[in-house]
Amino acid sequence: MDRIIVENGETRGVVVGDGVFKSNIVVANVNAKTALLRLVGERHLDRDYVKYIRGLKMSPSAFMVFLGVEMDLTGYPTLIKDLDDGYGIVINSNADPSLAPKDMASLTIITMAKYHDFPEGGTDEYLERKREIMEVLIRKAEKIIPSLSEHIVVQDAATPKTFERYTSMPEGAIYAFDQSIETSRPYFKTPIKGLYLVGASTFPGGGIEAAVISGIICANDICNWIKVLE
Repeated sequence: MDRIIVENGETRGVVVGDGVFKSNIVVANVNAKTALLRLVGERHLDRDYVKYIRGLKMSPSAFMVFLGVEMDLTGYPTLIKDLDDGYGIVINSNADPSLAPKDMASLTIITMAKYHDFPEGGTDEYLERKREIMEVLIRKAEKIIPSLSEHIVVQDAATPKTFERYTSMPEGAIYAFDQSIETSRPYFKTPIKGLYLVGASTFPGGGIEAAVISGIICANDICNWIKVLE
């Protein structure tokens, strides 16, 4: 989506590339900052509301390493957490064997990361930083899974910049806005009539269950609204 069409304070549809899709209801699952400040545009919003949205603190981001290895890891737990060293391992193929061929495994190593600790994406500095952290995490994981690095067939990694690129989430935040009780998330109904927010940006917050709940709330409101219009 490139733009949410707004006329006289109401939604009129969306622009996607060269296409225009007309609708008086738009549900935005992207982060509220992206939806309101970029796709709608500040000129359609009250100055105080724009200040409020801009001031919302983002949650932390993460660094993830994705590995395909020639190892049978079915004897390990699916989820391994090293709280002292600040990282976790998820052996995805233990949860879903179809994710790797027989006697092989698919796993993810994850640690928290800060967006501003990474140079501009695509630069030599960025790629070097990405490589360094990936190697550090693989070495840490070898304390739990010996000789892991010797059996890697496929490897890739994601930085906060990666999350930002693929999800349009500011700062690559993995839980949208800060998860503390001090964060006042935007209401699912925006000041633009017909424009709804769903997902981690709105009530009740980040996480699969919370995002689903936000969608149910939004769907119920839209259905009731349509009944009233009829």
